[in-house]
Amino acid sequence: MKSRLSILRRTILFTLIMGVALLFLCTQYSFASEENDAGIISEKIRQSSSELPYRMIPDHSNKTYVIGDIRIKVSNRAFYYSEKAGKHFRKFLIGGGYDSVIANNDGAYYIVTNNEKELVSLYYLEFDSGKKNKVCTLESGWTYPGMQDYWHFSHVNNNYIYFTKYSDAEGYKTYCFDITMGKLKHKPVTGRIEDRSASHVVMLTRWHTDVSPDTLKLYEIQNNGELRLNSNLAKYGCTAGFNGKYYYYGSYIGYGKKNDYSMNRISLYRIRKDGTGKKRIKTIKEKTGKYIWIDKIKSGKCYVLSWKYKYIINLKTGKMKKKRIS
Repeated sequence: MKSRLSILRRTILFTLIMGVALLFLCTQYSFASEENDAGIISEKIRQSSSELPYRMIPDHSNKTYVIGDIRIKVSNRAFYYSEKAGKHFRKFLIGGGYDSVIANNDGAYYIVTNNEKELVSLYYLEFDSGKKNKVCTLESGWTYPGMQDYWHFSHVNNNYIYFTKYSDAEGYKTYCFDITMGKLKHKPVTGRIEDRSASHVVMLTRWHTDVSPDTLKLYEIQNNGELRLNSNLAKYGCTAGFNGKYYYYGSYIGYGKKNDYSMNRISLYRIRKDGTGKKRIKTIKEKTGKYIWIDKIKSGKCYVLSWKYKYIINLKTGKMKKKRIS
């Protein structure tokens, strides 16, 4: 009798374990990347609501984004979307649009430029009806013949879209557009958004080239969409990116002092998103005339490159490995 009860208990326990495991696998599969009929891997957002948040859809011709039951991609100034995974994409020409759109599962915002009238217009496309609506018109302008000021999307947060405009006269300016009100809000902030998390952004405040450092500032997005400065990170810096609760960046040592414009000495820092807890993690020095820069942050490590070496820094321990690459 005891033997039969023991077998029964083991059977019930095994059934419960297998049920929990099956439920876990089904949940993971529903959130996993899926492959559509074109063989493109799609990114799926972990949301179940029909009113999904807006997100930026970059111009990657080989990548499709899935928001709810909508598939989206932007390629060669055309916008493609499909309402169900089994259907083919509908092509929608953006015209003079830039290289990205802002979309959720209901519709998408995109930019159209009119060079002759020196205007930039913001449009909204409804997915269900395929109808487009002009939301507002912004001045574009020309700094000199052949060189147009341009606008592009740089971030989206809840009901706010952030545009960045560049001109030779004023450099970069970032504006906040309120989706619910249908108009621009607040004064523009000098700079362009380079790195972003949900509610924090890092901006470059001057013109950047591949061989010059950046002036970096950390901002927090307020509930009303306004950008509030949390920290002046570096006058001569190099972006690395957000990772968890921290932002990581580099600062070039001695740059600009005593006419020294070499970029061969850099310190890696981290700082909390609220602008507190700044900490130097590592300093790397190369020979004079050897340019060094931060490449990326991945899996808890920061990769720093020079012409001959790759430096791999453990963000938690600060320990570093140096590998020759040329």
